Amino acid sequence: MWQGHVFEVCERISEAQALLHQHFDAGSLTADETLARLRRLLSEPGLLDAMYYIGYFPKQGAQPTSQ
Repeated sequence: MWQGHVFEVCERISEAQALLHQHFDAGSLTADETLARLRRLLSEPGLLDAMYYIGYFPKQGAQPTSQ
């Protein structure tokens, strides 16, 4: 059921866009408030799991190219 995961990611992106709109266009949020809310929103465990599931980024970090 990857569709549910995709919907969750899209929903969070929409919320992030709304926060940015509140900051840039409406001016109702300060930069610090906006960043704090975005940080909380984008670090939700359910969102990260959904992003892994749909392949947004690999579960294991990228290996360094040079050693």
